[in-house]
Amino acid sequence: MKEARLITLNWKILSNVYPTNILLEKMCKSCSSKCETCHVEDYLEHFFFYCKRVRQLWEEIQRLIYIETGKNITLTVTDCLFGFYSGSPRENQLINKLIIIGKLCVSKYKYGKHPNIELLLRHELKIRNVL
Repeated sequence: MKEARLITLNWKILSNVYPTNILLEKMCKSCSSKCETCHVEDYLEHFFFYCKRVRQLWEEIQRLIYIETGKNITLTVTDCLFGFYSGSPRENQLINKLIIIGKLCVSKYKYGKHPNIELLLRHELKIRNVL
C-alpha cells in the first residue's frame, strides 16, 4: 500500500485518533457521542464495522474475497481494523487491500454524500485497478 490517503487513514485508526462522534464530541465538534444511525456510542469498532449502515459493505468484500481466492472468509472486527493474516502472502495482500479500501469507503460514506456504499466500493476499486 503506497497511497498516502490510505496510509493516513490506517494510522488514524490504529492510533485511535480517527474522528468518530466520541472524539468529535470531546472536541466540541459534535453534539453527541452516539452514532447518528444506531444511537449507540460511536467507538471505532462501531463506526467501521458494527454500524448497520456499513455491514453490507463487509458482506460485499467477503463475496469479492471468495470470488478472487475461492476462500469463504468471515471478516471479524479485528480483521477489518487491524488487518487479515491467515493465508498466503499473496492472498493476505489482496484481502488487506480490499479491507483498507473498505475502510476508506466507510469514511467517505458516513461523512460524505454518497447514497450507496456498494457503488462507492466499486468506484474506489476501479480507480485503483483492484480486481
